Amino acid sequence: MKSINDELLKTQEDLRLMAYYDEVVDLPNRNMFFKIMNDKFNKDLNSEISGSLLYLDIDNFKNINDIFGHAFGNVFLSEVAERLKSIDIIDKENEHIFRLSGDEYMIVLEGKGREEIEQIAIEIQKSFHKPFNILNEEIKVTISMGIVFYPKDGYTVDEIFKKADLAMYKAKELGKDRYKVYEKKIEEEVANRISFENSLKNALDKDEFILNYQPQINLSNDEIVGFESLIRWNSSEYGLVFPMDFIPIAEEIGEINKIGEWVLKEACKFAINIRKKYQKKIEVSVNISPIQLQKIDFIKMVKKVLKETGAESCLLGIEVTETALMESFEDNIEKLKELKDMGIKLYLDDFGTGYSSLNYLLKLPIHTIKIDKSFIDDMMVEEKGRSIIAEIINLAHDIDLDVVAEGVELEDQLSMLKELKCNVVQGYIFSKPLSEEDAYDFLQLKL
Repeated sequence: MKSINDELLKTQEDLRLMAYYDEVVDLPNRNMFFKIMNDKFNKDLNSEISGSLLYLDIDNFKNINDIFGHAFGNVFLSEVAERLKSIDIIDKENEHIFRLSGDEYMIVLEGKGREEIEQIAIEIQKSFHKPFNILNEEIKVTISMGIVFYPKDGYTVDEIFKKADLAMYKAKELGKDRYKVYEKKIEEEVANRISFENSLKNALDKDEFILNYQPQINLSNDEIVGFESLIRWNSSEYGLVFPMDFIPIAEEIGEINKIGEWVLKEACKFAINIRKKYQKKIEVSVNISPIQLQKIDFIKMVKKVLKETGAESCLLGIEVTETALMESFEDNIEKLKELKDMGIKLYLDDFGTGYSSLNYLLKLPIHTIKIDKSFIDDMMVEEKGRSIIAEIINLAHDIDLDVVAEGVELEDQLSMLKELKCNVVQGYIFSKPLSEEDAYDFLQLKL
């Protein structure tokens, strides 16, 4: 009988642990958070209670799962929990750390004023600036935090939880790697952001994205050698939205891979249509997000699109920025080599704005560098600007790379680029980005 009772007690304890503790990270879970906080609020209903919630979320955690897989992500989350436990300024006897779900954690602090709480938030953020070493991979992350104070910000657990979540969300919107103390105006701001995100998530299904194409002109013979595809979002709620206003958000909310695949397909279809209409092989290039490039199955996705559309690889160009390549540099180099071996033309976009060096450039399996518009603008302002452009072009040619100058708008800029033997130019001096039909018309005039 004793052994049966012991087994029952053990089973009950196991069930309690399953209900209230997170087995992945060895922390109390969301259920325990609400149990403790509801008990606290009910017990102290008629007495003075004061405390604060720090709602933590790991910035861009989805990328870690996408790149390394969920098993790796779980190991990482466990290490995050250990780092939070190791922070000395949290009183482990009277204060609690919870894992709510996914990459979200909650810290409950008691009897501390705003200044002390903000100092704790700063210390937590500092602790996350040290990289994690997970299975021989160095992982750098930041966290965003929302802070609420009770009873100032709410008299129920649900109310303060919601407001902590809103404050954390606002911290992310402000640029991540920061904390935000709850303010009433946040609710309206966050509601607007959530509405924008929801519209963005539905944009593909509603067929709201469009591609424009900007011609690229060879300066040696004045012929069109390619088009750069540029996405626009024609939203039913927000009107025409440009990439700078929605691509970073698409990256944050995990929509960029679907959008990027759509862009790739449309660009390939456009290149095929040009081939059929004019019997010309005109290359169409697409911009690739660093998040797309880091995805494990990125190469597989490109091959699938080429196969599904029937596009020859020589009709496709892929543009990556220097900043994108620096994330997981060696892995990205291998992916670029594979793309190059497939016959896809590779561009280093926005050259000069990132990590430019000869040693770095020699390692990249690229065909062409694109000089950023900011350098083109400076070229006519001072002699130093012209010298920089000349050095970039000469350096590229010395290592057998072509050069595209972006954002060319003036005749003087064009004349100087011809003099400096720049290979290709794109910009308003020839054409703004065009709709697909207008691009066909422009091509017809040039052929």
